[in-house]
Amino acid sequence: MASARRVRSAALETDEWTAYSSHEHNGRMFWLHASTGQRTWAQPLPRIVHVRDALANSEHARQLVSSATIGAEFEQICWVCTEPFGSDAVSSKTISGDAPLPEDILRAMELIAPEFASYPLPFASKAGLDRIIFCSRLHYDGQRRGHVPSFHSRAMYIDCMAQPKRRVVSSFHHELWHFADYTMLGRDYEFADAEWLSLNPAGFTYGKGGAAMRSEDTTSGYIGSANSDAFLNRYSTASAAEDKAEVWAALLTDMQLVETSPTLQRKRDVLKARAGSLLAAMCSAELWERIRSAQLSARRGEGDWETYMTDAGRPWWFNRVTHEKRWDAPEQHFVLRHQAVRRARQSSQSHAAAGLELAPTHAGTSVESARTLPAAVDDRVERTSSTSTSEPALAKRPKLLCCFSACFPCLASPQVEHAESV
Repeated sequence: MASARRVRSAALETDEWTAYSSHEHNGRMFWLHASTGQRTWAQPLPRIVHVRDALANSEHARQLVSSATIGAEFEQICWVCTEPFGSDAVSSKTISGDAPLPEDILRAMELIAPEFASYPLPFASKAGLDRIIFCSRLHYDGQRRGHVPSFHSRAMYIDCMAQPKRRVVSSFHHELWHFADYTMLGRDYEFADAEWLSLNPAGFTYGKGGAAMRSEDTTSGYIGSANSDAFLNRYSTASAAEDKAEVWAALLTDMQLVETSPTLQRKRDVLKARAGSLLAAMCSAELWERIRSAQLSARRGEGDWETYMTDAGRPWWFNRVTHEKRWDAPEQHFVLRHQAVRRARQSSQSHAAAGLELAPTHAGTSVESARTLPAAVDDRVERTSSTSTSEPALAKRPKLLCCFSACFPCLASPQVEHAESV
């Protein structure tokens, strides 16, 4: 690494670390510490503070922790970057991002905390994850990402700018398996896995990796988009690592998806056994039954449709399974809303009969829709005309309202942005 060129970007300097491009290794990025002279291929952590300090003035955050909505164990591993780091313009396997807003941090923590809690406590650490770093505008190697793993730092970067709930949750499990995979197989985890390869159809060959697939095929994340029932989607065919991570994410979020073919069932069983090799508690039948019950409960309560608002205040719907986006509400939305209003009225009548007074409410208004979120700034929202009849563009900062249940296999799959995952 003697012959090197300094990367001229102030954003690439982290404390006393400076990034350089090595001529001897085809421009590969390395980092040099100004005081100690230490050199490393692994990107140093950005300036971060513990989430407790970042949200010290947030009463809402304290209430969430005290009420166990965000567990103390999860809070303990959460950190927040405090300033811009890396550089989007440098295509050099560099992680880059910016400081997030407090309300975005809270939303991301509320979504991920229950997923973290679904694992026995030591599993994340056994898999190689000790720190979650919340940021905004996350990129890796110039590509926009929602989550990025840093194996050497044992840290997962999470962009907490608003994304569909399903994407945030699924990506967390997806990336966590990348950590586990790396811990068990080392640097060869991406492609070298003879046992896994033996589960695929004869003659099948994986692609060039997740990054290449993401650049070339924005719809590869659709469930059922692969040409074989041995894979959940086309993204799973990018590499063995992505295939394993997709199966694991489905197992932890909607395990019925990996029960649709004998091959997916065998892949599921292999991953469960490997998780058990890291932590015996992962082999517990009681654990998996509890996860299944939680998924069924969530599916009844939320369904596959999530509702968002454009910056102009117009609602649009996103199907977390098919990734369909539509302006008009799915039919089942009206059924569920009618049922909810009817239950609310029955409850009000029951309380009135008991002589109790209730605070006035607006029928059909959920807790999420009633919560006021800050106005969008910069490029955080893709503004959409309220008169448009075309497919809604995926907002960069949609305001989450609530989720509705409906799944129509006959619906066409529009062109939408592929789920961000590594």
